[in-house]
Amino acid sequence: MIGKSDAWFVRDVAPALNNNNNNNNNNNNMYEKGDVTVLWNQAVHTEREVTANRSDIIIKNQKEKTCTLIDMAIPVDRNVVQNEAGKKLKYKSLCIEIQRMWNLKLRSYQ
Repeated sequence: MIGKSDAWFVRDVAPALNNNNNNNNNNNNMYEKGDVTVLWNQAVHTEREVTANRSDIIIKNQKEKTCTLIDMAIPVDRNVVQNEAGKKLKYKSLCIEIQRMWNLKLRSYQ
């Protein structure tokens, strides 16, 4: 879950998702600025087969050597914990593959 310490996403990344005017790529599902790449609605191609290979948003920061996976869901109140645990399990193999392929520390938010 996104907390107060992650307000940078709303301030810095979210506007970029809505405005691709500064994007140097023709790909509408990717934004790059400096060492940061933001991907959304895009599958990650891995050497090993991963069934859940499409997180909602992936943020790669080459300077800090981190990768953040964000998967959004709006569960019913009584299903929040169950939904969060299911998402962590669902994307576990993708997390392992991203760490191996891109050599980045991984953070995951569901």
